[in-house]
Amino acid sequence: MKRMKIAKRVLWIFPAAALFALQGAGTVFAAADTVRQNDKEDADIVDSSETGSITIYKYDMTAAGENGLDLSSLKEPSGEADKDAETLLTDYAVEGVEFSYLYCGKAETYSSSETQKNRIELVYEVPRDLAELLGMDPEDAFDMSESVPEPCSDQGVYHYSSAQINDALKNFLENGESGQEDGNKLARDALEEYMKNSNGRTAMPLTDENGKTEAEGLSLGLYLLVETKVPENVTETADPWFAALPFTDEEGEQWLYDITCYPKNQTGNPTLEKLVQNATENVDGTDKNTKDYAETATVSEGDVLNYLLVSKMPHIHSRATYLTQYSFRDVLSEGLEYNQDVKIAFYTSEEAAGSNDLNQAAEIWGEDRDTAGLYRQTCKSLKTEDGSESGLTQLDVVITDEGLEKINRDRSDYWIVVFYTVTVNADASAVLGDEGNPNDAELTWRRTSDSYYDTLEDSCTVYTYGLQLEKQFSDGGGDPRKAEFILYNSTDGCYLLSEHTGTIDDRKVYYITGKTSEKEAATRFSPAGDGAFCIYGMEADDYVLTETDTDAGYQILKDPIEISIHSTEGMGEVRIPASASVDGQEAELCEFVLTDETYIVNDTDFASGIVNTVQQEGEIRSGSSQVVLEVTNHRKFLLPQTGGTGSYLLTIAGLAAAAAGIFVGERSSVKRKNRGPEL
Repeated sequence: MKRMKIAKRVLWIFPAAALFALQGAGTVFAAADTVRQNDKEDADIVDSSETGSITIYKYDMTAAGENGLDLSSLKEPSGEADKDAETLLTDYAVEGVEFSYLYCGKAETYSSSETQKNRIELVYEVPRDLAELLGMDPEDAFDMSESVPEPCSDQGVYHYSSAQINDALKNFLENGESGQEDGNKLARDALEEYMKNSNGRTAMPLTDENGKTEAEGLSLGLYLLVETKVPENVTETADPWFAALPFTDEEGEQWLYDITCYPKNQTGNPTLEKLVQNATENVDGTDKNTKDYAETATVSEGDVLNYLLVSKMPHIHSRATYLTQYSFRDVLSEGLEYNQDVKIAFYTSEEAAGSNDLNQAAEIWGEDRDTAGLYRQTCKSLKTEDGSESGLTQLDVVITDEGLEKINRDRSDYWIVVFYTVTVNADASAVLGDEGNPNDAELTWRRTSDSYYDTLEDSCTVYTYGLQLEKQFSDGGGDPRKAEFILYNSTDGCYLLSEHTGTIDDRKVYYITGKTSEKEAATRFSPAGDGAFCIYGMEADDYVLTETDTDAGYQILKDPIEISIHSTEGMGEVRIPASASVDGQEAELCEFVLTDETYIVNDTDFASGIVNTVQQEGEIRSGSSQVVLEVTNHRKFLLPQTGGTGSYLLTIAGLAAAAAGIFVGERSSVKRKNRGPEL
């Protein structure tokens, strides 16, 4: 039966050749018409009055593989609907993909009797410009001008068999137009460009939430299908392919008019990481920060910071996967000032990108006029909902169309680094403590399916801390304004410079503005009238606070106070000198266990401090924001006066004698009063 059906199908495909061979009377032609009609009803021959359809399902094979989905059970594509595949891959549908189709031409029967045997084949019309693009030799085309019994006189087409068309497409995709390097990408680009510029091109609807799109009512013949637009996460498109309507079923028994295709997509997303490094130099001109870029940094106010936005560029497989948007947004917190100096570098190495080693950069944008137009930067202050200033600054870095063209052409899978500097404001705008000064960065990218986009977010934080000192005198006397301190950063080997900006709640306020190697040039910190001052904008380092002056008649501290601030733990410590004692117990040099109290610093030579929470009107503070110290001076010991030994003893004896005389005089007066008047 199967053999009979195949034979009847051949009679339909090549009806002219069959009739030419019979050369019978009219009754024979009538019999042939009857057979053809019966075969048409049994789907053994093509019904030329029918139309066809193309249905495409798009699935994310990358995600399916990463999730361990067993794809071995899927059948080889046949053009027929595969319900098992649709059920298995339903959770991996890709929405937003556009396919375009181009009607190439009719399917025709070639017949020739140039040899002793009649040569009968099925051939398809192929537009000449497409055939030339695919590298198909016109000499290999079938000459349909003398085909028997129905010659073809269509202009602008060649005729080739399906085998010739398949081989030409396969060779073209593997080697490109002329065997160039990266030929597959160039071949895809060429076919996608050909489809884009073809007058007969029809774009199918974007794939829906089920990954499905379809076109109905199609004329029978040969079609070229190309994936022309993809959403943001598609990195690799399906190879262009040809499809014929109708096509024979999997068993080779009948013609089908509705073809279903399952082209595969590979997906992936770019990455985004925001990093920071303190760029301020030491006082001796050496680099301050020997550490790599990181997600956090501690700073002094006035420091300059290097910021990096590091992104692994997504794979660009062909024109359909070209990027149409790649933009960065960074919101700088209050207290950080953007220095308007954005540049962009490209790297082939993740390590070089993470350190922004410009010596290894493949290309740097922004160093000359030739690259200035490849991106643009804008900066603006953000408002709150009520229209007031929020204190936040928004930086946008957008790759222009010219820049995207360059990226799409030769920067697939590179690392892109957006880098710039920021200055920490030396004022009350910088937030002290654990809350830090965060910077939230965002990457937005699109591909050719413009309505589909995605964003990535990352952030880094810079921390700065403070010191609050309460100056006391043990007897309640003394003028705290006469006391002075200097602060030495022992980590960086420098003395701190500061600017006094007034008082807050009777506390004298200083903001760190710089550093010096000269002790004589260091800022002298002195309390306000109530004995308090604050130093804001200290980074997480080791410090030595030295009392250099105090009021007359009082003793300064014997030892400097050692302070160690660790932002990673969100607290700071003051070290105890080796000779000190706490509650009568000898203590080695160690980090004191911090509690919620303030430790007294006095002339018994022990000190301790804490980082605590302080919220004062007019100040910006967060938890674990500053080291709090209370420093107490005691009176000096009384010494003998100059001019002779024992002068203090004589003075004391004189005072005692005077007191005794007063006492005796009082007693005599009382006695006289008790005796009454003398006679």
